[in-house]
Amino acid sequence: METDDNAPVEQTIEGYDILAEKADDLDRTASPWGSSYFQRHYSWPATRTVLPELSGRRVLLAGCGRGDHVPWFHENGATVTGVDVSATAIQHAKDEFGDEGTFHRADLTEPLDFANDSLDVVFSNLVFSHIEEWRPVFSEFRRILEPDGTFVVTTIHPRYLRTEFEIESYYETKKVMNEWPEVDIPTYYRPISEVISSFLGAGFHLQTVEEPKPEPQFEDHHPKRYRDALREPELLVIRAAAN
Repeated sequence: METDDNAPVEQTIEGYDILAEKADDLDRTASPWGSSYFQRHYSWPATRTVLPELSGRRVLLAGCGRGDHVPWFHENGATVTGVDVSATAIQHAKDEFGDEGTFHRADLTEPLDFANDSLDVVFSNLVFSHIEEWRPVFSEFRRILEPDGTFVVTTIHPRYLRTEFEIESYYETKKVMNEWPEVDIPTYYRPISEVISSFLGAGFHLQTVEEPKPEPQFEDHHPKRYRDALREPELLVIRAAAN
């Protein structure tokens, strides 16, 4: 379903505050959080294979949500900082994982409160489909990364979005509303050329581009979605170097 442009950032904030507040009550087949079957058996396993060595590295989780993946980064030796636009999600991360990371509320579309060259890895998981303009955000990530730093993004594949929302034009960036329990959140389709250009235009060099398949366990919870994902990817995972 499409809508007029009505303060999409505020809609996203409000929507994820609601989803964060109700997270423990959401069915794992219809949850955006790390405990969902989609993340457990599809996006997160695919992402782990692309992430660099983390021991001793300073890692920014850009859009950390409720902090679901923070323990994994901590266990792998990273110093973790998480930021998210949802104050409710950030509070949960502080309460649950305050001993394993540092958390701040931040809007990724605004300048970030990090010094130049102050991080080794920036990782963003299932966030950028909610952001309309990628290039300024990527440029900010390039600023705060060390010259040999790494940027990893897991996002919803444009092909999936175009099919799911019946988007007519391949070439135009298009806003649609993604329906979650009790909330609709702005989501943006864009062509693959715009995805790649956003990295290159910010000075990154692509290292890995993956269109992963889900784990077999995903079929137990989402049979049709699993079969569909074996035919066409639902995810795009990209690793890029800052130098």
